[in-house]
Amino acid sequence: MSQPPIGQPQPGDVVGHYRIDSVLGVGGMGMVFAATDLRLNRPVALKVMLAHVATSPTFLGRFQREASILARLDSPHVISIYDHGEQDGWPYLVTQHAAGGDLGRLLREGGPLAPPLAFRVCAQVADALAAAHAVGVIHRDVKPANVLLRDRRTDRLHVFLCDFGVAHTETTGLTTAGAIAGTWNYLAPERAAGQRGTPASDLYSVGCLLFETLTGRPPYTGADVQVAMAHLQQPVPQLPGDDQLTRGVNEVLARSLAKDPAHRYGSAAELRDALRALGGGLTPSSPSQPPRVLAQGRRRRRQVLGAVLAVALVAGGATAALLLRPDDQSPAAGAGADPTADPTPTTTSTPDPEPEPIVTGDLDGDGFGDFATVTYDGGWLLSSDGATTFGAPKPLPQARYPSVIGDVDGDGRIDVVTVDGEAPTLRVTVNLATGEAPSSLLDSPVVGDLLAATTPFVADMDGDGLDDVGLATLGAGRLLVVVAHARKDGTLAASRRWFDGEAPDGIGSYNQLTVGDLTGDGLADLVHVLEPDERAPRYRLLASTGTAFEQKGEPQRVPDETRYATWRAGDFDGDGVDELSMSDIGPQVTLMSWTGRRFTSQVWADELRDEFYPRQTSVVDVDGDGDDDLVVALSGKGLRVIDSTGRSFRVLPGGGRVLAPRKSTEGTLGPMVYRD
Repeated sequence: MSQPPIGQPQPGDVVGHYRIDSVLGVGGMGMVFAATDLRLNRPVALKVMLAHVATSPTFLGRFQREASILARLDSPHVISIYDHGEQDGWPYLVTQHAAGGDLGRLLREGGPLAPPLAFRVCAQVADALAAAHAVGVIHRDVKPANVLLRDRRTDRLHVFLCDFGVAHTETTGLTTAGAIAGTWNYLAPERAAGQRGTPASDLYSVGCLLFETLTGRPPYTGADVQVAMAHLQQPVPQLPGDDQLTRGVNEVLARSLAKDPAHRYGSAAELRDALRALGGGLTPSSPSQPPRVLAQGRRRRRQVLGAVLAVALVAGGATAALLLRPDDQSPAAGAGADPTADPTPTTTSTPDPEPEPIVTGDLDGDGFGDFATVTYDGGWLLSSDGATTFGAPKPLPQARYPSVIGDVDGDGRIDVVTVDGEAPTLRVTVNLATGEAPSSLLDSPVVGDLLAATTPFVADMDGDGLDDVGLATLGAGRLLVVVAHARKDGTLAASRRWFDGEAPDGIGSYNQLTVGDLTGDGLADLVHVLEPDERAPRYRLLASTGTAFEQKGEPQRVPDETRYATWRAGDFDGDGVDELSMSDIGPQVTLMSWTGRRFTSQVWADELRDEFYPRQTSVVDVDGDGDDDLVVALSGKGLRVIDSTGRSFRVLPGGGRVLAPRKSTEGTLGPMVYRD
């Protein structure tokens, strides 16, 4: 038995090598602190058992069980464990710090979520449960308080399922005989009746979670006994309306909240896919209002692909009011209805839906990033299924070399931009998602070099929500960049000089450019990789001021062995700020983050696979989870997804689709022309 705890941890104390900074919350079993890992200088969450349970073998077993379970799970939506131990009689657990608080707080402060956000959150929770169930772990306490938000932004929620303290495995559990673990509002009928929890019980809790995220309240309310009886006896709650989306939501509710576990979804993965399908079937419209932020100002993200997507729950001219009604009652159920089902509609209108950001690389509008390539005879689109598989190549008739993509008119949909002609005047055509194709004539730099090359790129460089068009010309030892501001009708203003600087020239020299919001100020920046002949490669940040690009700091050196690495920019950790990725054979991928004066680097993938020789690399959010991923086309081996977990990369199995275009492939279709 552990020794009784000495004192009580306080802010400023050091437990292990973790300095306690503040109290995040207190539960029945422990206190959770915001802390700092003094060795790695990173924020963590420190969970310490309370004094009255710290010497209990039962609760110690539960605490240790949580550590063991977290260590076994591999999911981007399960909170990561870093460490656990004991100091001065205090058992402690160290996990990833989720800075956004919990879902319960978000719902209390802001009310129901916009439908696409609700679907996204619940799909992520189901994904976490799929990982848990795969190793025989039943959570048993899925509820808003146990769903943590990675950050305070609410326009693109990324959540973690936490608190596996009452979880059990298929072979053992820690609940006292006769006791029920869990929370009544989210407890499956069979568990309310005293039966053992199963994966189907967790799916029922996700159904309760879905209902609460859409309506602001759980499916049944009242005293514990009333709620338990409602789970057992009351009809499954449904939303009013008969449009396609409402029918789809009600189908998910009916299956996930079925009284009989056998009538629920067959697995958490099946429920996850059903929720993703709901999110992918929404209709985009113009942005309506900025997203909410929890307790602090939002650091606005300007992805390479710019604007946001607002989704309204509207069909056939009727808005589906998210009000509760049992499936055998009308929305106007009278006073005689059971109070535990809360069937009477309120007069509170549904809040305006919040905008959703464009998913990076989502060319077909289904919520998943796609792989697109440009050949001499046109563009080809391979649509993602949200996992690792891509569809057969489909023609993109509006794309040809050189083409780039972005949201030029700010309508929340991706446009294809093509460039024709030669300097000093180029014709730029914006193939809008609406089907229109306005053209503009832009002045392009002339450098007097027959080998000069002009690279188009598309990004929001002035922060107005429209993706502008830039032209970068390399030649005669110079880099010249002009930018043309976008207008809402898809036309472009006259191009203006934004940068004029040196660039390596000569046989053996090499330049790479990539674009993204590396500084997090809402303005897209350029990164110039300079690889002079027989000298160490360097890279520099050309930060946007809104009217020009300015070099920040001195160019930084990179190892000579990375001379031929591929550089891309994307929001790989989902924090709203883009990072640089430097990828090479293996795959070996290093991420660089701007700190205000220089880039710092961190290895995100370090493997050595014989077949991993990339031919093309594209930045897309394959699974639509808000973390950009890398899709690599291997010579003769098809596509491979290098998936971001938000903390590292992992190569996913499969991918398929060996590229066999009619003619030689020029490069990937993205915000900048990348020659591969």
